[in-house]
Amino acid sequence: MLENPRAFLFQIATNLGIDRVRRSQLARRAGIEEIEEESLSPAAEETVSQRQSLELIEQALNALPDKCRQAFVLHRFDGLSYAEIAVRLGVSQSMVEKYIIQALKAFRVRLKAAESPGSGS
Repeated sequence: MLENPRAFLFQIATNLGIDRVRRSQLARRAGIEEIEEESLSPAAEETVSQRQSLELIEQALNALPDKCRQAFVLHRFDGLSYAEIAVRLGVSQSMVEKYIIQALKAFRVRLKAAESPGSGS
């Protein structure tokens, strides 16, 4: 389970808001006066897919070694720098970088496995 699911959801909401603003700016540049609200709402299938992706990421996060998971959460959700995380976890800054890379690779592997045809997910 995520250590801070609320922060994770806020990050997702922030990303969706940024996407919406970018789409609106693109539409203005393309000369489109207005984008209907319906066109901005994700389809039900897309919503289900996003939820499945979140579940996979949560599973991958929970499967990480403790310090790796802590480093990722401290960096992505709490906004700490690698140096601050290193001090907090009692490891080198280089180790923190390795933890973050390890976490990102784990997420990518889980998501790719789920996207592969014939995968068991």
